[in-house]
Amino acid sequence: MLHPRWVVTTKAALAKLENRRESGLAFRGDTESATFGCLDKRIADVAAASFEELVVGCQTTFTRTVDVADVELFAEVTGDNDPIHVDDAYAATTPYGKRIAQGALVVGYMMAASTQMTYGIPAGAASVGFDRIRHVAPVFCGDTLTVRYEIISRDEDRRRAVAGISVDNQDGETVAVANHILKVF
Repeated sequence: MLHPRWVVTTKAALAKLENRRESGLAFRGDTESATFGCLDKRIADVAAASFEELVVGCQTTFTRTVDVADVELFAEVTGDNDPIHVDDAYAATTPYGKRIAQGALVVGYMMAASTQMTYGIPAGAASVGFDRIRHVAPVFCGDTLTVRYEIISRDEDRRRAVAGISVDNQDGETVAVANHILKVF
C-alpha cells in the first residue's frame, strides 16, 4: 500500500499534468526527433521486431528539451525536491548558478530511448538495469538533450542485449553516460 503522502503528491502532480494537457502544453517536450540507425525505419514503424533484429550497432536517438515543468513534476512525483532542482534563489548560490535537472530525470530519458528501440518486439522487453551511470556535467532547464542509445553486445543464451548510452546537450557536451541491460522475452 502506498503511503498517503505519496498518494496526495501523485494526485497533485497528475492534476498539474492534466492542466498542462488542457492548455495544450502536456506533451510540448515529448520526442522532438528520433532516428533509428539499424533498420531504416521511422519512429512510427517498428524499431526492432525481434531479438534477432536487435543487433550490435543498432541505434536510436531521442531528443527532448528539459523545461521547468518537467523538473517540478518529477520532483513532486519522486520526492526529489532538493532546492538545487526547485528553488531558483538557492540554486543561484551554488557553483552551478541556477537550477539543475534531477539525474534520475535524465535516466528517464535514457529509458525513453530504450522504449523506442524495443517498441515493436511482440513478446516484449524489460530493463534489467543500468551499469556505470555517470552524470558528468549538469543539465539545466532549457537544455536540449539528445540520448544516443546503441546496442554494444548481446547474450544469445540469456536473450539480453547491452546498450551504450551517451547524453549530449545542445552544445555537444556529454552530460551523462551509462550502459543499459535489456531482457527480451
